[in-house]
Amino acid sequence: MAKLYLYRKDYDSAKMKALEVINSGKYNLFNDYGAMFNSSANNNNIESLFSIQHQLTGNPWGSGNQKNPDRGPGNLQTSEASMWELYTPSRDMINAYESGDIRRKGSMMEHGWTNPQWKPKNANATYNAFMAGGYKYDTLQPVGDGGQKNQVRANIAKYVVGPGSAFGGEAVLGMNTGINTMMLRYADILLIYAEAVLGTNASTTDASALAAFNKVRARAGLLQKTSLTPDDILKERRVEFAFEGDYWFDIQRQGFAKAKQIIEAQNRGTFDSPMYVTFTQNSMHLPIPAGEVLQDPALAQPPVAYY
Repeated sequence: MAKLYLYRKDYDSAKMKALEVINSGKYNLFNDYGAMFNSSANNNNIESLFSIQHQLTGNPWGSGNQKNPDRGPGNLQTSEASMWELYTPSRDMINAYESGDIRRKGSMMEHGWTNPQWKPKNANATYNAFMAGGYKYDTLQPVGDGGQKNQVRANIAKYVVGPGSAFGGEAVLGMNTGINTMMLRYADILLIYAEAVLGTNASTTDASALAAFNKVRARAGLLQKTSLTPDDILKERRVEFAFEGDYWFDIQRQGFAKAKQIIEAQNRGTFDSPMYVTFTQNSMHLPIPAGEVLQDPALAQPPVAYY
């Protein structure tokens, strides 16, 4: 409800509902940001208010989490785990983090990223020697010998649980893992509360808003803020919930002019070649599917108020 009220810009109600959660004492920030997203052992942790409960037992097809192959780097592919890296970070996202933000390593794999517990193997002896001490993300080593070099020089780390149980990780079956997908986290409640206190003001130094906001930053290893603006909160939400499917809705609720400004400033190119897009009003909302309009042509007419 707090998030719904925030999207409706009913800030008093959003603040009240967020405060109910905060005062309940049932939730807190999980102490290890990255660990929330790389092991099913941390499913339903103290930060998770609502998660999709994926299952790997029995026949997991249709119930397993399939983010592992969509995000995992190709040099982590094993006989147990598929790794297709269908989605990679944008260059703009890579550059969005402040120096020292530990969420960066918890969210992305870049040159130097390691996981000593994961020991993937393949038929290449050089690869196996390179990975003998555990998984390494290296953009200099030749691809095939253990190197990883996609167009943006990074991969998404969130919800990648590793190469499988025979290779030092947890159980994986092809595309399927048992890690839950968190839909609402306590960090969101804290940032909702801070934004609701800010409301329509240009800035705030409210102590309760700063306490909520800075609790999120403290876990990230960042300096505390002494005042908050709408841009401060939007930026914090972007890096806190990177690759969790939230940022587009945060952009959309800013209105078209602000959304256009944000999106057209994003570098969506490769490591070598920047690329920028043009954002139009038609891109603000998903279209009604043509099949639905064909069945009910009235859906193509302008909406009318129910009340």
